[in-house]
Amino acid sequence: LREIRDFSIANYQDFLQRQTQDSDFMEHYSDFGVRYLPKATGLSLKHLARFLGPESNWTLGLSSEMENTDLEQYNILYLGYFSALNLFKTDVFSQSVLQLHPNGNLLIQSETGEVFVGDGQLYPGYRDRYLDYAMLRKITLPSGNTLFALMSARDAGLESLVEYAFSSEGTREIETQLGNSSADFEMLLEVSGSEPGNLISQIRMIRPTED
Repeated sequence: LREIRDFSIANYQDFLQRQTQDSDFMEHYSDFGVRYLPKATGLSLKHLARFLGPESNWTLGLSSEMENTDLEQYNILYLGYFSALNLFKTDVFSQSVLQLHPNGNLLIQSETGEVFVGDGQLYPGYRDRYLDYAMLRKITLPSGNTLFALMSARDAGLESLVEYAFSSEGTREIETQLGNSSADFEMLLEVSGSEPGNLISQIRMIRPTED
């Protein structure tokens, strides 16, 4: 009687596998077949298209449909939620000081135990402070291809990260702080404000990562 999101099921094949492995599964769960594009993903694609320009050659796909052969053949740019990383999750958090909680909503700094989790509601008229975090990773894959992952737990964090990363100001600040724009790195962006029109994005952490 209640719609839930099981983060261990990323596609219909996962659903069928769970059905096969757990005889009681179908007594309690059914596939609603919900398919939707998160608001931030659509806006992020707009920022990306503007950043790359009309002559760019890229193909749009779903992370749930990606296979290991895609990692071997293509450079990949992921835009989305932590909970939808699927095949990319292991690579994204390898060599990272940030680890994703199983609930898919918060990050934990493994060395200090500091927790980064969003707080507040981002709606017009909601006056309490809003806080969100988004993460950017650049990873050189074993194939030699590059994976860029821009991700967050919520729409405001993801949209703010993409807008920041695909701007002259953002790219200049990232390169300045890294010192080596070709290195693999990770970045945590903090997004804060009191209402949709006054969000402030600032780099909370940025560091190169080892191969």
